Formats: sequence, structure tokens, C-alpha cells
Amino acid sequence: MIPNWLWFAPLAGLTALLAFGVFRLGQWSAEMTETDVILRASDQYLIDAAQDGQPDADATTDCVALPGSGQVWIRVSCVRGARSYIYDMTRKGMFLRPVHDGPRT
Repeated sequence: MIPNWLWFAPLAGLTALLAFGVFRLGQWSAEMTETDVILRASDQYLIDAAQDGQPDADATTDCVALPGSGQVWIRVSCVRGARSYIYDMTRKGMFLRPVHDGPRT
């Protein structure tokens, strides 16, 4: 016969695993730096610019990062030719409504 406490061992193990996962997610979020967020936005810019037919886009010369306000931690603005790309980033490194403007006149 199995002791009653042993029936709860899988639940305790699952709870411990979930707690460890949440701890690691919080630790990852706390270690996110401005540089990490800017690099993530600039990588996305290179992908978006290539899809828009601008394979010569260069994030080091086309992009600038500015502090945001409210939910926006950092705003990365990239301009190449007549196109502009704006990426609003949160403290967790997530994108908030990326904006791709068409040609400016």
C-alpha cells in the first residue's frame, strides 16, 4: 500500500518546477538591459527593411534610441531613405505596436 503523502509527490514536484520557471523568467526580465532591447529592435529593423526591399539597411547608421514614457521604456526610430520604422519597447524587451511609415513627402 502506498502512503497517502506519496500521492502528493507529483503535485509537489510540478509546483517546484513551475516555481523555478517563474523565478528564472523574473531573473531574465530583471537582467534585461537597454542595450539588449535596442539590439532586439535593430535586428527587427533589419528584417523589416529587407522585406520592404531595402537590403542595404544598416542599423548602426539608420537607428537612434530615445527614452520613452509610460509603458514605452525605449523608442527605437530607424530611417532609411523615405521610409521610417518606429519600435516602442517595454522593460521586458517586448514590442509595442511597431510602426512602419510609408514614404514621407
